[in-house]
Amino acid sequence: MARDSLFLLGAGIASMALLYYVVVGPPGKAGSNDERDDDQPALSKRKLVSVWSMLVKNMELHKYQVQQVLYQQRAQLAQQGTEVPDEDIEAMYKQNFEEILENVQTQILEHFDVAEDEFEAATECYKDDSEVSGMVHQLEALYRGDSGAPGEKDAVRDVGAEELERIIKTDFGEAWCSAFEKTARDFQAQGKDMTEADQELLLEFHTQASGHAQDNLAESLKKYSLTPADFQHLVLIHQEDSRIKQALDQSQNVQREALARLGFRS
Repeated sequence: MARDSLFLLGAGIASMALLYYVVVGPPGKAGSNDERDDDQPALSKRKLVSVWSMLVKNMELHKYQVQQVLYQQRAQLAQQGTEVPDEDIEAMYKQNFEEILENVQTQILEHFDVAEDEFEAATECYKDDSEVSGMVHQLEALYRGDSGAPGEKDAVRDVGAEELERIIKTDFGEAWCSAFEKTARDFQAQGKDMTEADQELLLEFHTQASGHAQDNLAESLKKYSLTPADFQHLVLIHQEDSRIKQALDQSQNVQREALARLGFRS
């Protein structure tokens, strides 16, 4: 099958409690009582919002990366005469989203020293809070394949391939390099040795850097009247343009070089 020709970031579907909880809903509470419902969660709302904020920021970036790779693979298969149905692309997207979300959530909860059951209990407790519910709904939207950001359904101003190329080479690249540097300083302050580039450390580093990069990019894009969701949409529109492909490749190389300078080795 054509779907079998698509692959990304490893195999297998993650059985993740949080994803089921958010997308499908919390499990039934058989045997719970009124006294337990009145209990306050161990996790404060302020800390819960911080966890959710970092989680959504990370998954916004990963959503774009997964979509880009799948669309590229679909285009390559189409050139070989193999058409991949939309439902197969959607299934592969959700599979990879689940796998990445499992790893990202684990790292973020460890970063904030929060247990998964505490996170879920606090999310349930504050589910009617506008700030918390807004981020929950945004993660649901990301899982479906859109950003869930306010105004996403509005038309995005197309800056054109030439301007987009410049944004990728400057604003996008600088957002990531600055994020790498800030995260590296945080790691050094915590006594973490970046020369020991095991997978767990790399994932933790990338998780924290992704949140900083999203903040940096959002701030930088304001001068173009764009949001990170707009930027991702424009990249998908122009992804077949050779200038955009080269700019993205160049940006990846710059990021690898920045990581190497900070002590990471591939």
